[in-house]
Amino acid sequence: MRQLALSLLLMFPGLPTLAQGHLAFHAPSGNIHCRIGSEHGGLAQCDIIEFTPNFDLPEEYCRGYEGFSFFIDSDNEAWGTCAENRVADPASFVLEYDHQITFAGITCTSRRTGMTCENEAGHGFHVSRARQELF
Repeated sequence: MRQLALSLLLMFPGLPTLAQGHLAFHAPSGNIHCRIGSEHGGLAQCDIIEFTPNFDLPEEYCRGYEGFSFFIDSDNEAWGTCAENRVADPASFVLEYDHQITFAGITCTSRRTGMTCENEAGHGFHVSRARQELF
């Protein structure tokens, strides 16, 4: 794992050090913040701050929460839920558009159309201001 972290630091000089087994980053827009960690064999979380919800949860389900979080682990299908433990950190690494980062078996790709994270089994999520989906 140290070899991978060193490779990432060389490829992305602005990348913060691997802290407590996770990497934090956000889209250039600042609207999508993510974290990939080694816990549970690999887990990614992306929080979206401003969005037009098209994810099917009753409005009262998320009352009192700030936004929405999407998750994928290294072995299972993705899921979404109301944001409880936000990963938003404006000081985190900016994952520029058309770049990707892979850590703990999960790859996240930043594009102008949103952030996509998926595991090696092909399960994941795509989040953007206009659309959120699990696959």
